Amino acid sequence: MNLRILFTLGTFFLLTMNIIAQPGKMFIDTSAGIKSEDRMVFIGYPEDRREESTVEPDSVIKVARISKSTFLSLSKNAGPSIINDSTGITRTKKSFTIKNKYFKKTFATDQVCECSTSDYLGFIAPLNVYVVHTTDMQNEVAFTDLIDYRTGKSFDVPSCADEGPYDILLSPQYNTLLTYSNSDFEAGDCCIHLLKIRKNPTGQRYTMKVSLMLSFNRVNIQQLVWVNEKCFVMEVTERDIVEPNANYDYGKKRKYFMKVNLLK
Repeated sequence: MNLRILFTLGTFFLLTMNIIAQPGKMFIDTSAGIKSEDRMVFIGYPEDRREESTVEPDSVIKVARISKSTFLSLSKNAGPSIINDSTGITRTKKSFTIKNKYFKKTFATDQVCECSTSDYLGFIAPLNVYVVHTTDMQNEVAFTDLIDYRTGKSFDVPSCADEGPYDILLSPQYNTLLTYSNSDFEAGDCCIHLLKIRKNPTGQRYTMKVSLMLSFNRVNIQQLVWVNEKCFVMEVTERDIVEPNANYDYGKKRKYFMKVNLLK
C-alpha cells in the first residue's frame, strides 16, 4: 500500500539502530487525551485558497531563510525522537505484538486486503509511549498513534494529510511534541502541529494540547530539526507557479532552508 510504504521509507533512517531505550519518569494522563486549541497560521496561500489565520503570524512565529551551511551547523547534533527499541516486540508474518508487564496488544501487518495494517515505529522514551502507524486500506488514509506504556491506550497524532504525519519530534527539554505532514494536492503544502506538553507538579504525569498549527503553501518538508525549545530549522522544497491560472500550471521544485522561531 503506497501510503504505508511512503511513511515507512520516510522514517527508515530513524529505525536503523536497534537501541534499548530506558523508559522515562513521566507518563501520559490517559484521562485527558490530546486536546486541541484553535490557533492556526496560513502562510503563502493565494486569495482563492487562503484560509483565515486565527492568530496574526507575526505574533506567534518568525520565519527566515538560512543557508545550507547554517542549517547543517544548527542540526548537526540532533538525534531521532523515536528510538527503534524492540524490547517486548514480537513478530509473525502477519502481525506484531507489543507486550510489557502492564499490557499486551497485537496489530495486523503486511496484509493485502481491504482492511487496516500497521507498522511498529519505535518508542519515545521520555514520554513513555510506543509509536504505531496504521493504514486504513479501504478508505486510503493513514494515521499514527502514541500508545501509553502503562495502559496500552492509544492517542491519535494530528495530521493534515491522508498519509498521516511524516515524523514526530520531541523538543530538547521535552516541552513540545512536533509533528509534520506533507501533501501533494494541487501545488502541494505542509502543516506542522505543535503539541504543548504540560507536566503536573510532581513531574510524573503530563497532558498534551495542540497549541498551534502552521500551514505553508507549495512547501514540502524534507527534514526538520529542533534547535532549542523555541526554534527549529527545516530543509524544504517549494514548487514554483509558472503560469497561475484556473488549471494550476506548476513548475519545478526548488530546495532551500528555513529557520522558525516560536515567539509564544
